[in-house]
Amino acid sequence: MTFASKFLRFFCTTVMVFTLVGGLKASAEEPKRELLTAEIYQESVQKALKWERKKLASDSLCDGFLAHDLAGTSEGDWFVLAERVLDIDDNYDDYARVSVEKLADFMLGPDGGYLTEPARIAVAAVLCDEDQRENFAKLVDLDISQAGANELAWLAAAQNFCSLDNAKTVKKLCKMQQSDGGFGLSNSDADITAMALMALPKDGENAEKALDYLKKYFAETDEISCETAAQMIIGLCAQGVNCSESSDFTKENGVRLTDILLSYQTDDGGFSHVYGDESNTIATMEALAALAVQGYFSVVGEYYLNENFALTDVLSTENPFAEGFFKYDSDQIESIDEPLASDFSMISELKNRADEYGIDDETLDILKEKYAISKRKCDEIEKLNAKIRENFYPASDVNFTKLSKISALNEEISSYKSADKELILSANELSEREKALKKEAAAGAILIIILACSGVIYIIKRTKSHEQLRKKDI
Repeated sequence: MTFASKFLRFFCTTVMVFTLVGGLKASAEEPKRELLTAEIYQESVQKALKWERKKLASDSLCDGFLAHDLAGTSEGDWFVLAERVLDIDDNYDDYARVSVEKLADFMLGPDGGYLTEPARIAVAAVLCDEDQRENFAKLVDLDISQAGANELAWLAAAQNFCSLDNAKTVKKLCKMQQSDGGFGLSNSDADITAMALMALPKDGENAEKALDYLKKYFAETDEISCETAAQMIIGLCAQGVNCSESSDFTKENGVRLTDILLSYQTDDGGFSHVYGDESNTIATMEALAALAVQGYFSVVGEYYLNENFALTDVLSTENPFAEGFFKYDSDQIESIDEPLASDFSMISELKNRADEYGIDDETLDILKEKYAISKRKCDEIEKLNAKIRENFYPASDVNFTKLSKISALNEEISSYKSADKELILSANELSEREKALKKEAAAGAILIIILACSGVIYIIKRTKSHEQLRKKDI
């Protein structure tokens, strides 16, 4: 088989494998730290909105929800809440009116229901039309004796947003805080603890304990679901915590809650509950709400659920993720003692952050120097790879005539650190090929010696035989 045919087969196989892998996954991927720009934010938001609009078969979410009798439901309220915070035009007046009618049905019901329902309806309706505040005065009269922590959190937040006294609800919520600082229906739960942060007094003792619980949860949990990441982002914004910056909510590899959230967005624009799953409504509506709340927080510097809420063009802001050059980034620069080619991607990311958000001159000089060193090593490896491609690829085709050259090449490769060796084309194969050639050469040398010795012995015996014959003739 010729080299061309081998390459063609390899290429076709590679394409087939990547096609199959791409077809098997929903495109949600393991999270990684990246520079989250306004373009990324806008694309993510618009894709999620498009996903829901397509599902409703309506260019207007409000009209779509009204047509499907979803106004005042969890799905309708979450999406409209997000859309309103993003300041996107829609038919909010009609949506608010129908939602208030559903609230009236809830209030008149003989058995009632979860208090999250009137609370969520109130938040969405007042966001849609602030004049609706007067229709939610009875939120303070709701029976909270049997309410769970999630109900109390939402109710307290809604009461505050509607300019009502929520002290009684907050007091009961605080009493439900568990010894580890979390909140839950039985044991502490990250989602409900994050919800509690919407209502707990900022910088208060209860909020600090809840934050400590979430810090521990974040540090110890390997895979945080889409919905949990969304709830945590919303709760942290309520407490004035920039989750893009906070070292308490940054993994050792730099991944943050925003990175985790975006990693769940699939090719169709929706969000999945866990990696590999298809998009679903709950994950998408909560993720979109978290993006809206995060964007509003980064622009205004406040949580959206407050009496002073004002419409803001979040989608046009230059930095909706409140990105910057943070302590984690400075620590990354400091951790690189000897810049390698394998560090280039990370150093380039740091340089992009520095260029975008600015850093002090001393740190910038250090970063530029390490960038230059890493870039030079990348160029060296690229030249080395070009040499290998031209003269030593594939390694299995290298023969005895190139033994000295492959030995010199492997000596050069050995000077690189292990991480950079992985960037060198066929580094391991070339080393093994040299060993194989040397073994073959040694075996050949031994064979030659054996043959030479055999020849010498033959000559000696032949000489003795001739001498004996000559003596007989005499």
